[in-house]
Amino acid sequence: MSKLRDVRRMKGLKACELARIVGVHASNFSMAENRKYVLGADARIKIAELLELPETKLFNSSGLARP
Repeated sequence: MSKLRDVRRMKGLKACELARIVGVHASNFSMAENRKYVLGADARIKIAELLELPETKLFNSSGLARP
């Protein structure tokens, strides 16, 4: 699990919905939630804005989703 997944679920969004809005492939988004893929900086910023949290609360300095 990751903070990204927890917050997304609390906001009532499906992973595929958020991936589509942000403009990333659903499988890449899923891997990012599982901390196995680093999304680009633009995608991370957009996700943080949509989830209404600072990027640093969702992703570490390497770009991986926080556990």
